[in-house]
Amino acid sequence: TLAEPQSVDDIAAATAAAALGKCDGASVDGADDIKACAAMGDAEIDALCAASGSGADCIVKHRGKIASVANNARCIQRLAEEAEQRCEAQPPHGTLDALLWSFVNGAPQLNAWPCAKQIPTDTETSHEMSKALKKLGFSFVGPKICYSLMQSCGLVIDHPKGSHEWEAARRRPTANRRVE
Repeated sequence: TLAEPQSVDDIAAATAAAALGKCDGASVDGADDIKACAAMGDAEIDALCAASGSGADCIVKHRGKIASVANNARCIQRLAEEAEQRCEAQPPHGTLDALLWSFVNGAPQLNAWPCAKQIPTDTETSHEMSKALKKLGFSFVGPKICYSLMQSCGLVIDHPKGSHEWEAARRRPTANRRVE
């Protein structure tokens, strides 16, 4: 059974926390994890780069990617602060969630690829998302990463048409779902 998409903010927080070894995959509090990641400074980033570990305990030791977790968390905080300053009501899952869902008009896009080999690694929409996120100061958010995020968060559903997973997604009641 396919899981319903979670809040993009919660998935971003869980991904950041897991990437930095801050959680074991258990439930995470998105706001607290974003706050913790945003607070990371050079000393914490250096320590993560120097940390030893292997297998599931190991993170990618690329300083730029680790620093991007802190940077992107600060960007998420800034989005919320700017919305608050404009006296805008926060969407139920936060401003990042609303921003990302806006690229698919607020509804999952059920694609109809005939076979797995035809599923793209990026799309025009993921290029637009990447450009928008970079303009907002986010880093390490290229079009392929954005498309992967869109897939993992359920913004796009890319199982091959006719597969068990595709049929389950097609039958799932979703208001305003687009079939491409």
